[in-house]
Amino acid sequence: MARAKKNIPPGRKSDFTGEKLAWLESFRDDVLNAGNAVGDEYTSITNRFLKRYGYDLPFTKNVDGDPEDNPPVISSNPSAEEKTRRDDIRAVLRTKLSGWFRTRFRNKKVHSGSIGRILTSMHKMSGVAKRPRRKNTVTVYSNLHYEKRLKNDFNQLWAEAKDANPGNSRLAMSQDFVRSRWAQESPEFKESVEKQAAEMHAAAVKEWQEKRTLPEGNGNAETFHEALETLEEVAIPMADALADRLGSHVVVLVVGPVGSQKGEVCLRTIFSDTSSCQTSKTWAEFDHSGFSAMEKSITRYGRALFSKAECRDRAWPPLAPDAEQLTSLIQMPPAPAPPSTALAPPAPVAPPRTVKAAPVVPTPVDDMPISPPPVDNSSSPEAAATTDGIDRSEWTSNFTEVYTYLASKNWGEDWKALLAALVHFEWSYYNHDDVYKIEAINSRPAEIAEWMKKHRVLDDYALKRNFGERLLEWWKEVGPRDRWDSVEGLADAPRDEKDDDWDRATRAGRNGLQLFALALAWWGQAIWNDGAANGLGGGEEAMSLALDWQRILRDLTWVLGFGSRNREEEEEAEQVEEERKAAAAAAKKGKGKKGGKGAKAPKKKAGKRKAEQEEDSAGSRKKARTENTGSGGEEPQRPKPRRLKRGYVLSIDAVKYTLTISLALPPLTSRPPPRRTSSNPLPRQTSTTPRPLPRRTSSNPRPPPHRARG
Repeated sequence: MARAKKNIPPGRKSDFTGEKLAWLESFRDDVLNAGNAVGDEYTSITNRFLKRYGYDLPFTKNVDGDPEDNPPVISSNPSAEEKTRRDDIRAVLRTKLSGWFRTRFRNKKVHSGSIGRILTSMHKMSGVAKRPRRKNTVTVYSNLHYEKRLKNDFNQLWAEAKDANPGNSRLAMSQDFVRSRWAQESPEFKESVEKQAAEMHAAAVKEWQEKRTLPEGNGNAETFHEALETLEEVAIPMADALADRLGSHVVVLVVGPVGSQKGEVCLRTIFSDTSSCQTSKTWAEFDHSGFSAMEKSITRYGRALFSKAECRDRAWPPLAPDAEQLTSLIQMPPAPAPPSTALAPPAPVAPPRTVKAAPVVPTPVDDMPISPPPVDNSSSPEAAATTDGIDRSEWTSNFTEVYTYLASKNWGEDWKALLAALVHFEWSYYNHDDVYKIEAINSRPAEIAEWMKKHRVLDDYALKRNFGERLLEWWKEVGPRDRWDSVEGLADAPRDEKDDDWDRATRAGRNGLQLFALALAWWGQAIWNDGAANGLGGGEEAMSLALDWQRILRDLTWVLGFGSRNREEEEEAEQVEEERKAAAAAAKKGKGKKGGKGAKAPKKKAGKRKAEQEEDSAGSRKKARTENTGSGGEEPQRPKPRRLKRGYVLSIDAVKYTLTISLALPPLTSRPPPRRTSSNPLPRQTSTTPRPLPRRTSSNPRPPPHRARG
């Protein structure tokens, strides 16, 4: 056995090198994807090889330049001997090419073919099977410059020669004319055209390769959205190719977050062609109930696969960040400590202002997610106003979070009307939490109490069976029960604003009507999810058929509207009253100044009486302090007085041990007086005269009267 020479690979040399080698390697994908039809591919490549290089050029030699620019001269009417010679050359060349391809790509299973044939079918169906060929330079010259440089001259030539030539010779004559004009062009011009031809071919090849290769996504929402939008271009040819290969019907199911649906998990279904089958109906058309059950099941499975954070990140266009996300990204400075209010009535935060109109909730855009920005902690209404036009300067942090969650649901005009009514209702009651409360009667759904125990997380909540029926029963009990006695079917109950039983329902704050709005959101989302499992558009259809849900929605919107207080009139009346008192005080002060010296005598007597009262009061305090001191004579530490709730003013008489309350406290918020011991004595008396009531302003409003329950 002979040894291999140094730096020379063993075996015979390849017949194909240089330009021929590069040209043959361009067929690599076609050969590998041919599968069992690779023999036909070898024959096709052999014929194209001979057409490109001719029968006379040896296999081991290459042509100078581009073979397409200098095509071989091949007679179309060969003699019998020439035909036999060509057949022999073709047979030898095919054998060489098949062996060369098998050796060149021997690590690939060329004849396994299952996936290759499917991919080839997909490429043929999608119109990207053939690699674009480079056009002849003369052809490119004709395409680019025929209209401006050649057309007029050829038309003149044809007008002179058409009488002596048949009409079908015009095409051949025009081709000869283009070649003759190309030969007359300057070398610089020819070079520019050749460069243009090369650039056009490179662009066509690049576009062809991009169509043949699926793009590799980088895992962002935009890439996934674009891939899903073009799913049919890939999945339909694949389903048809698989069906043709297997002799079966193919169904492709794709479940996951859909960017155009704001990241909601949905199902996309692709069916192979059924035109030649016994029935042309798709699965959904043939068995709708069975197909719907399958869609519901696989959609629930998809929601288990993808977290809410993943679904939110897959939304395209991206959703606006909510308050929680922005808070986590922006480090807010700590809020300053509130000033001490011990032994002092609440001071107004601003001078009396004009009556402010109720906030208006604009109609949000349907195709954009509703996600209000977080509320600014500034006391300025202008700083708290956001881009949606809603004034949040008086909103509590709880109501801000509630509104953000409710506004994330895009359920049509009725839902938007509910949000507008809720904003106005809470605004009319100054949005103070823990002031009003709807009773927790037995008919209240258990999910409400469970949600409260789980720290009131404002998100969709898992509901038990028949939640809607239990919510409707609770709604009936909270309002006047007798109005539902005459209701038949799914009709709305009659509404009467004069009914006093509405007092139990018209409660503001986080334990008021906000609970019903949140419960409607949970129930509505459950209805939407069940409908969305039936395919695109199923959620909207399910909501339109949820008549009980719509009935409570309309009823709650009406209650929020008529139950709102007339805040504008109250503030205007308070402002008028303040102006009247100020005018009366000014008039009284002016009258005292006009009285002369005689008017000053009562003031001296009043001052003397006040001094005597303070002396008696000081003696009483000294006696009480002596009795309540410890064995060492030290005075016990007095507790700091509690800050009173807005609207209630208390004054204590230390001598008579009486408690005076300006307004009756509600039973649920009243507190018993603390037990008086030596370590907890009564506070010192500063005056025997009870402290006057504070003025009613927008920062110190009058609480609503507590209605008697029938």
